[in-house]
Amino acid sequence: MRVSLATVKLLFQKTGDPTEDDPYFPEVQIFGTLPPGISLKGAEAALGPPLERMYEDAMIRAFPQRAKESRRSANDSQFRLESAEHGVSALREQFSRGLALLMASVGLLLLMACANVAGLLLSRSAARAQEISVRMALGAGRLRIVRQLLTESLVLAIPGGALGVLLTYALRPALLAVLPRLRDRAAVIQPLSLHLDINLRVLIFVTVATLLTALLCGLAPALANESVRGTRTTTARSFLRPILLTAQVAICVLLLAGASVLVETFRHMEQMNIGFDRNHIVTFTIDPGFKAYTPERAKALSRELLDKTRDLPGVAAAAMAARGVMRGTGLKTTLGVAGKPITRGDFLNSTLNSVTPDYFRVMGMRILAGRDFTWHEDEKKTPRPVVVNQAFLRHFFPGQTSNDALGKLFGYKGPDGLARPENRIVAVVSDAKYRSLREPIPPTFYTPIVSGFGADFILHLRTQGDPAALIAPVGKAMRSLDPELPFIEAAPLREDVEASLWQERLLAWFSSILGGFAALLAGLGLYGALDYAVRSRTREVGIRVALGANPGRVVRLLSQQTLLLVATGSVAGLYCYFLASHWIRQVLYDTLPFEPWGLGAVLLFIVIVALISMTAPIKKAVRIDPSSALRHE
Repeated sequence: MRVSLATVKLLFQKTGDPTEDDPYFPEVQIFGTLPPGISLKGAEAALGPPLERMYEDAMIRAFPQRAKESRRSANDSQFRLESAEHGVSALREQFSRGLALLMASVGLLLLMACANVAGLLLSRSAARAQEISVRMALGAGRLRIVRQLLTESLVLAIPGGALGVLLTYALRPALLAVLPRLRDRAAVIQPLSLHLDINLRVLIFVTVATLLTALLCGLAPALANESVRGTRTTTARSFLRPILLTAQVAICVLLLAGASVLVETFRHMEQMNIGFDRNHIVTFTIDPGFKAYTPERAKALSRELLDKTRDLPGVAAAAMAARGVMRGTGLKTTLGVAGKPITRGDFLNSTLNSVTPDYFRVMGMRILAGRDFTWHEDEKKTPRPVVVNQAFLRHFFPGQTSNDALGKLFGYKGPDGLARPENRIVAVVSDAKYRSLREPIPPTFYTPIVSGFGADFILHLRTQGDPAALIAPVGKAMRSLDPELPFIEAAPLREDVEASLWQERLLAWFSSILGGFAALLAGLGLYGALDYAVRSRTREVGIRVALGANPGRVVRLLSQQTLLLVATGSVAGLYCYFLASHWIRQVLYDTLPFEPWGLGAVLLFIVIVALISMTAPIKKAVRIDPSSALRHE
């Protein structure tokens, strides 16, 4: 549904009085079409200053005191235009890098599967040399033999592609079920409607990929067959076989090395010290604007709700805040030390939050110096009492201790360009993550709220038991105050932390699964190659045993080349990983792409897979009976 901006204002009145001159508007997105010949940068240069003036006029209406401050210059616009060529998607911005990395891994796994199947078919076609020779002796031409082998490859590839399409249809609901909660720029959870369908383009891609896979897997074995090439030597080995095997090992090492650092990134972020207690806190998000509460009525509701929930059984402490943590957004502002100039480079250099007394105790944040807020704070006092974190101290007062910072003044930019003495530091608290686990801890200051919240707010309750057990009692307390005002959200804080790790968890799980499949394919390839070597060299092994070769010599004879291919493939895989480390580094956090223990574990795992794959063929070779081997054709 499309409505005018004036209608939007009537629909979303904060006070419920449509006649009141309320400067509030909901968040909107403005789209436009560029005229021919106008670039995005050109439009940005032309539209930036007018948009800046419109913004300043709106802010002066909302905050008349801003009229006394100096405006930005025409060339100092903070507005930036973004291309909407591919639509506007928060999911794309949030997960594009990780999904691109997974897509590349899937492509590598497909290549590895092709190489694996090609190697197995190559061994199979070599074992069928006599059959193909008979066919050619009966009049079948080489082209006819190649068509037959390609047909057999298509018989394997086409059902596999069809099965893949059916599995995709079956797994779509599972994918939608594991998608994270999506929030807008105001940190409000949005309904997620993601259309996942296999359209014509996807079907064409699957068909082409299936046919190319069949071609790659069938053509090389067909052309490499000794009988088709006009030769018949059972001990001859195609140069394709070691190349395919080396490629499989290289891709396996590449995928496993990438998976190891992605798993390490997830493990590190899951166990990192985030500065607050994630395990014993439950949060409730309430927006009185849903029922058009006036600011005074909303403040009374927040105070009454806090009083009621503070006395509930199991509640150790209760507090409220304007913004929640780990929700991908927060309030940012531009500050400076009182009396010092604020420059353009200081733009949005701080994060703020408004909290009630006891907030830091509820969150498990330590007050390092000074005092907590009290219920007797004067919110309109100038300078206003504020609490800052250690990052704020390092940024604005470098080299000073927490005790030294007490009493320091800072504020917003005044008409003369200097920071005003609007805030006084009364305490310093320990650092804590705010918007996400990946973001460096921002300079943050907290302002006191003792009269209540006039708009939306978040109730935080601390308990020593199960946080989810408090949801029902708090809901009952809320219904006693207003039966028709719902919670926007009610969930343990740990869920917000875990939701913020969705991308890291996805990459860790899927990369591990792909690495496991790669190891399985590499093992099958090694097994097939060595099994073919044993079968093709049965007579040779039998003669060696008849001449006195012991089992150890037979093992060395058959395993040397395979182990050499494994070593060559491992080196090639590490080199490819080195080339790809630039892209992998973009999704890592506090983890180096080259962790010695991780790469060592990958190589050790490859060796174990190789030894396991070689066990059965080696046992078969050691048990060869010389008399039977000499009669082997």
